[in-house]
Amino acid sequence: MRKNLSYRLSHVFIRLLSVFTTLTFAIVLIADPHPRTPSALARLRLIVYWSLLSIIFFPLYIVFERLWMGKNVSEDRAITVDAVFVILWIILALSIFLYGLTQYATL
Repeated sequence: MRKNLSYRLSHVFIRLLSVFTTLTFAIVLIADPHPRTPSALARLRLIVYWSLLSIIFFPLYIVFERLWMGKNVSEDRAITVDAVFVILWIILALSIFLYGLTQYATL
């Protein structure tokens, strides 16, 4: 049975978005961990805000996919793969944020 094109696009969308977010976050942290120019600070601020929003947005999107695709058994594996991408991103992002809080925050 042929998959619905909108289902496929939905899976590709969340997977590419989570990989793109992870790579962007990692590249920015590796390339310039202590930005000093206003443009670099603005870019870092934008990426940090997007990362924080994506930690909330991505799981909600997976829930939306599950509700939208309903009891379609053929989509269970694809949704599980999407969820794995999202869970890996959340673990990475939260571990980096928590590391930053414990290493750089002053009390």
